[in-house]
Amino acid sequence: MQLALVLFLVFAVAIALFAVQNTTPVTLNFLAFSIEQVALSLLVLIAATLGAALTFAFGLVREVQHRRAMHALREQARAHEHQSLDLAKQLQRQALPQPPITRAAASDPELAGQGPNPATERIGQAPPPES
Repeated sequence: MQLALVLFLVFAVAIALFAVQNTTPVTLNFLAFSIEQVALSLLVLIAATLGAALTFAFGLVREVQHRRAMHALREQARAHEHQSLDLAKQLQRQALPQPPITRAAASDPELAGQGPNPATERIGQAPPPES
């Protein structure tokens, strides 16, 4: 934003310098219109002002479009959030109760995410014979 402001000011100063240095009266011809003895600086200032106004107008239209799109996307996100909450509630109502974890399931290496554990493998078994 600051860069745009600096560039705008530099451009404005350049236009002002051009206008001050070019005060010669000229004839303006546009299609069927003709205006005699118009200062060139005035024409440059008018052209710059019209260009700035058009740029502002197009930027304003674009901003309004972006705001409308953002509003629509927020509404869509709210609808998806409500749908997600409704589906989560339905899933909770339909979910079967989980069986409790037994001692054997807790010692299963695949369930525990570890390799075989000799201490837990022998639960409820006779100790191995010593040699």
